[in-house]
Amino acid sequence: MADPLFYEGTGAPNVKAYRLGKTLITIGTGARLACAAAGFQYARSLQYLYPLNLDETVLVAGMPQGQLTLSVLVGPSSGIASFISSYSSICNLASQNIRLNPTDACGSGTGVAFTFSGLAIAGISGQVSRTEAGNIVIPQITMQFVAMDIK
Repeated sequence: MADPLFYEGTGAPNVKAYRLGKTLITIGTGARLACAAAGFQYARSLQYLYPLNLDETVLVAGMPQGQLTLSVLVGPSSGIASFISSYSSICNLASQNIRLNPTDACGSGTGVAFTFSGLAIAGISGQVSRTEAGNIVIPQITMQFVAMDIK
């Protein structure tokens, strides 16, 4: 009977390595945050119009809207106060951006980068948890953005 760990005749599987630990979050203002997670949503409304006098359909795209949420560990984040102060202001949207840049294939750096621009904090929620290392505070910072660039 064949060993279930080795499949005869199939050869080595084609596997691409991906190192999740190398995902980088770059804060535009230079704030140092220990981010435990980041999530984003991007949407825009689409409306179909059917003119009565034309035999065609018109598609009207609305303005895009986006939301970025960061989970931040307060203890090791030395820049949490300055980050919240600067990203709460709507007067400096040009400098308020965040870039998510995951690297793939064991550090080759050829991954896709998401840059969110014109960010402003819309809300903050959080929780306090007890771990083996002690108490930790993890706020969820929700921000709205006006542009998303993917490269």
